[in-house]
This record gives sequence, C-alpha cells and structure tokens, in this order.
Amino acid sequence: MTKDLSTKAKRLLELSRLVRHGIPEIEFNMGHFIRSPLPDGTALVQCGTSGCIAGYAVALYEPKSFTRDNECRLEDLAAEILGLSFTESKDLFFARTDGQPFLNEGESLCTIKADHAARVLEHFALTDEIDWSQ
Repeated sequence: MTKDLSTKAKRLLELSRLVRHGIPEIEFNMGHFIRSPLPDGTALVQCGTSGCIAGYAVALYEPKSFTRDNECRLEDLAAEILGLSFTESKDLFFARTDGQPFLNEGESLCTIKADHAARVLEHFALTDEIDWSQ
C-alpha cells in the first residue's frame, strides 16, 4: 500500500516539474529579480530572486499576484501557497540546509541550476527534508 501524498508534497512535486521544464517567459534563476511586464511596457520588480523557486510557485498557483498594487512579499506568498514554515521557506528559497548556507562564501544563488533545484524540491516532497547538498 502506498501512502497518499499531502497537498504540500503534491505542490512541491508539481513545482519541481515546472522548474525543471521552465516557464517560457521566466528563465529559472535563483539570483535575479522576477519581473512582470506592466501595461506601459516597463518591468515590475516583485521579489529578491527571479525565476526562483518562490517566483515559480507564485507564477504557477497565484499568477494574478503579479500586480502593481501587490505589496505582499513574493517569498511570503510562495511560502503560504506551498504550506512552508518560516524556516522551511528560508532554507528552500535561499539555498540553506538546516539553516546553513549551501553555497560557499562569495558564491551566488545564480549558480544553482534548475535541475538541481528540482531535485531539492522532489527530495523535500518525499522526505520533508530540504537538502541542497545532493
């Protein structure tokens, strides 16, 4: 008998597939701002990381949140959408394992590739553990 997955696990797995395969308009990148085009053609900065896990979660589940009037921090909305605790959101969105940075000092979140992030999401969905070292 297989165990039914929680809503959180299902969303993490769906998100891992999206991160792995991409969104045409948003390149996956953990180290840039996500921008949404405004009617006047300019870009709206929405969060501290772009095409990141948090940005992809909001694009997948709450795309209407990319508005000029939205004052909510994107990472907070993504954490709520995914059912993450404060610690889980910081570890997942800022590449930490047990609160410790995965990257060496001076390295950028930009070095994290989509496939790596997708593996972390899958592992988290199945084990409830965020492990960037894999």
